[in-house]
Amino acid sequence: TILCLIAPIIMGAQEWDDHDRSQKTLAPDIAYDYLVGCPKNAILFTFGDNDTYPLWYAQEVEGVRPDVRIVNTSLLGIDWYVNQLRYKVNESPAFDVVLSEDQLRGFSYIINSGDKSNATQPLYQFIKSTLGSALNNENKSGARIAIPSHLTVPVDVNYVKQSGLVKPTDSVLNQITLDISPNKTFFSLDQITMMSILASSNWRRPICFTSPYGEIGFGPYLRQVGLVYQIVPVNVNAASAQSLNMDVDKTKDLLMTQFRGGNANKPGVYFDEENRRHLLSIRATYAQAASNLADAGRKQEAVALLDRAETIIHPEGLPYAMVSRDNGHNRTSLAYLEAAYKAGDAGLIKKLKDALTKDFNDQLNYYKYLKDQRPEYYNGDLMDDEQFCNRALQQMQAFEKQYNPGAVNITEQPGQRADSLKRKDSTKK
Repeated sequence: TILCLIAPIIMGAQEWDDHDRSQKTLAPDIAYDYLVGCPKNAILFTFGDNDTYPLWYAQEVEGVRPDVRIVNTSLLGIDWYVNQLRYKVNESPAFDVVLSEDQLRGFSYIINSGDKSNATQPLYQFIKSTLGSALNNENKSGARIAIPSHLTVPVDVNYVKQSGLVKPTDSVLNQITLDISPNKTFFSLDQITMMSILASSNWRRPICFTSPYGEIGFGPYLRQVGLVYQIVPVNVNAASAQSLNMDVDKTKDLLMTQFRGGNANKPGVYFDEENRRHLLSIRATYAQAASNLADAGRKQEAVALLDRAETIIHPEGLPYAMVSRDNGHNRTSLAYLEAAYKAGDAGLIKKLKDALTKDFNDQLNYYKYLKDQRPEYYNGDLMDDEQFCNRALQQMQAFEKQYNPGAVNITEQPGQRADSLKRKDSTKK
C-alpha cells in the first residue's frame, strides 16, 4: 500500500499548482462578454460547444441577460429544437419560425436546383409559400427547389432608427437583399430557420452571431459590437465606408467598462491552446476597436483602450508571440501591433515588436535546421509557416516605414538575430 501511494503523493505534491484551475474563469467571462454585447431581446446564434455551454451556464446559473435567446446552430438542424423556439424561455419571448410543426417534421435539407432567371423574391413569401408548398409533401428532405438568386427583406426605417439598431450617421436601406451564390447547392434546416427568423422578425428582434456568418447572404450586413456580430440594415462592406463594420462607440464602451478576461491578469493562471484561442478573440477585438479609433483621429482613446487590454490580459497569461496552428496567435498580435502603431503607443510597440521578431526568427531558424539537417520532416505545412514568418517580418518592416519613418530595418535572416540586435543597439547609440 505504501509503495502504491508513493507515486500519486509525489505527483500531487509536484504538480498540484500546475493543474490548479480554481482561478481560471475564462468560460463564464467570455460568455458574459458575448451577452453584454447583445441588444435587448436579441437572438444569439452560436456555432459550437465552446460557445454554447458557457452561455447556457451564464444565463441559467448566474442569471446574465435572460432576455437573450441563445440558439445553437448545431441543434438547429433538428425539427424538435426548431419547434422549441415557438415558446418563451426565461425572459425571451417566443418568435415566429414561419413554417408549421407539420412542415418541419422530418425535414433536414433541400437541394437548390438553381435559379436560371436571376429572380428576386421577398424572403418571407419564399419561405411561407414556395418552400412551404414543397414541405407539404411526404418526401421533404432532399426535395429539389429553385431558390431565387436574390431574397429581399423590407426594413422599417423609422423603427430601426428610433430603436438604436443603427447609428445616427448610417444610411439605412429600405430593404436588404440576400444574394444567393449559384454554387450554393443545398440549404440545411438550420440555415432555413435563420432565414425564417430574419424574415419574420421585422427588425423587432435583433439577430446576432458569436462569429461572422455570411454563407447565406448575411455577410454584407454584419456589424461587430464587442464580440458579437449583428445584422443591421446597412451595407457595412461599402467600399467608401470601411469603418462601418464595427460600432466603434458601443464596442469601446463595452471594452472599457464591462469586458472580462478570465483572470488572465493574475499570475499563475494557465491557459491551454483552446483557452488561448478565445483570449485571442478578446485581444483581437481590442486591436480592431483601437485601430478604428486611431483611423478616426481619436488616438488618445485608442491608447486608453490598449491600456485597458493590457490590464485585463497580461502577456504572462497570454504571450504576445508564440507558435500556434497556422500562426493564428501571431496573426492576431500583428493586428495588435498595427493598432499600437496607429495609436502611437510606443511602449506597447516595443514589447510587441521584440516578442514577434524573436518568435518569427526562432521559427525561421528551426525551419532552416530541418531543411539542412532533417529534410524528411520538412513538409508543406511547415513551408507555409516559413513563408508566413518571412511575410510577417516584411509586414512589420512596412509598419515601421508607414507609421515610424526612419526606423531601422527589423527583417532578419535565420541565424543572424544576435548580429542584427548588436547593429540595432549601435544604431540607437
